[in-house]
Amino acid sequence: DALPQFSNLDIVNVNWPAVIDPVSGTNNYSVYRCEVTSSTLTCAPATLLGSTNATGFNDTSVKVDDTKYFYAVKTQDNAGLVIISSNIVSVIVDKNGPLPPSLFAISPSGFIKNLPAVLNWSAATDPGVLASGVAFYKVYRDIVSGSLVILNPNVGNVLTYSDAALSEAVKYFFKVAAQDKAGNPGGVSNEVDVTLDTATPS
Repeated sequence: DALPQFSNLDIVNVNWPAVIDPVSGTNNYSVYRCEVTSSTLTCAPATLLGSTNATGFNDTSVKVDDTKYFYAVKTQDNAGLVIISSNIVSVIVDKNGPLPPSLFAISPSGFIKNLPAVLNWSAATDPGVLASGVAFYKVYRDIVSGSLVILNPNVGNVLTYSDAALSEAVKYFFKVAAQDKAGNPGGVSNEVDVTLDTATPS
């Protein structure tokens, strides 16, 4: 069965449908793996991970970050004949989250007179040759500097966000962070603040 394209776990679950030999019956399934790392970029010879009578295998040896693992399964019947070799599936193990983006000032003065407050930030970088890349950004907002209260957990893979729910004369503090396609949270950006001021000077 297909594997997820990316994973940040220390285990890969490989599953397949049962193979039926109507004459002698199937004996077991052999699971093979080869890997491509950021340094080799070529698949090493496939190695036998293990054999099982079940239709699934848990590979608990995927410890290396920034690595693409390829899997194939072979089965043989009770007469000792290899009767089928599976297709090849792969998964990239990525355990490092994106670097923090840079959040730009909403207003040079720190004040705005009209809503919405528009946030803009630089694209976050997901390090690694085989990194999964940024999936989306999350936005934090609070009235206390340094806090991490989520305003929107997923604004998409965009570099801007508009917030029209600000109260008058209240200073709001914003941060953003990315999450990659493997599910790794990224570093949090710098903090910027803004205050809505619609009052006319008297």
